[in-house]
Amino acid sequence: MTEVKIPFKSEFKEAMLTDVKTWTSRTRRMGWNGDTFLAFGATFEIRALFQMRLGVVAHHHHVEEGFTNTEAFIDCWRRIHPRKGYVPEQLVWVHVFKRRRD
Repeated sequence: MTEVKIPFKSEFKEAMLTDVKTWTSRTRRMGWNGDTFLAFGATFEIRALFQMRLGVVAHHHHVEEGFTNTEAFIDCWRRIHPRKGYVPEQLVWVHVFKRRRD
């Protein structure tokens, strides 16, 4: 188990600390299963790691990403990735995580 760095925007603080946001999709792998990371004063553990098309994440897993609807996820993705934008066919790395309470 290694501690890795995964940056998060401040808008995700409440969702992460209340276990609403349990996924983060990234253009590259940020760690491995069992690795931990710090965010907003809490420790989180990566529980699963796999690739998925961005469109599938947006349409079927936006809640796990901390959003109430598909459009909010897509809008956020476009803000974070202004050059490439939202490409539904793009493969992304999905990091499933859980807050550690020990």
